[in-house]
Amino acid sequence: MKAVIFDRDGVLIDSENIHKISVKEAFAQLGIILTKEEVASVVARHYSDYIPEFEKKYSFDRKKYFLLQQQEYEARREERKIINPAVTLLKSLAEQGVIIGICTSASSKGTHKLIHDLNLTEYVQAIITDEECSQKKPSPEPYQKMAKKLSLPPQECIVIEDSEIGVLSATRAGMKCIAIPNEHTKKQDFSQATMVLTSADEITMDVLRRV
Repeated sequence: MKAVIFDRDGVLIDSENIHKISVKEAFAQLGIILTKEEVASVVARHYSDYIPEFEKKYSFDRKKYFLLQQQEYEARREERKIINPAVTLLKSLAEQGVIIGICTSASSKGTHKLIHDLNLTEYVQAIITDEECSQKKPSPEPYQKMAKKLSLPPQECIVIEDSEIGVLSATRAGMKCIAIPNEHTKKQDFSQATMVLTSADEITMDVLRRV
């Protein structure tokens, strides 16, 4: 194991709740009331995956939706919570010489700002974001690009994810994956994960060597 790659949302920060709310409120402003199940379906997914599904059921202006959703999200941005055990783990691993990457479906601008705000800039060697991938998780492309950027074989990388699609993306790329489900993803299927834990507090160098 030479590198540990962290997902962003759901691993380093808890933003899924405001994501769900922003989607729900944006559609409500368009006169569309999403069901509880429909709102839950956007968790850990890129809009390019869930919007086509909604377009099959509802008629709405995609550009107007995006504008409203972004406004709703930005209004709640400060409600995001730092997942301290994961941030602490990231710093600790970097200080022990482990190569650190962040692989996310979020934007480059937002991700670099978050890394700066969390004082992680000096610890992170590589970042893969939405703009660099033509296919999103669960496609293996994001993690394949990360391996290439790190110049490492996938077998030497361990991924930390919180969602089923994240786990599938990592394992399909040939990487081992530790899943840490949260309240938004705990009912998803993590059978493909190499290991399932409840908190980053449980991850040590010994645990990583055994993965």
